[in-house]
Amino acid sequence: MLLLTAVAAPTAGDEEQRFAKGLAAYDAGDFETVIEAWQPLAEAGHLEAQVSLAEVYLSGLGVAADPVLAVAWYRRAAESGDPVAQLNLGDLYARGLGVARDPVEAFAWLDLAAQQGKRWAAARRDEIAPQLDAAQRAEARTRIERYRSAE
Repeated sequence: MLLLTAVAAPTAGDEEQRFAKGLAAYDAGDFETVIEAWQPLAEAGHLEAQVSLAEVYLSGLGVAADPVLAVAWYRRAAESGDPVAQLNLGDLYARGLGVARDPVEAFAWLDLAAQQGKRWAAARRDEIAPQLDAAQRAEARTRIERYRSAE
């Protein structure tokens, strides 16, 4: 006889407990536990875990620094509308870290973050704006609208 047991899906409270466990481990410098706690959350779409995990990989905290993986996690959160992820992703495009340098893409992500009240993003966007010609500014606006409608 085969006995099947239903496994309850994690609740929001479970997710927050797991995220808090990762924060405590982060504060203690236990980055193996950080990744164990946040990786499943990030994969399940938890925005804070995605952004936080991106920072772990970008900074090389307990793992080899991996800017490409950091960009992937920031992108997932940015595409879901997270302003911190949008700001960081825009900055990475501006610097060409983990991705090819792309001032149009940088401008678009930074503008989205700025529209959500991130002043540093607005200042960084405004630094990049003079580098763009009219066609690039138009392309940035097209991307901004596309990214905003995908959120």
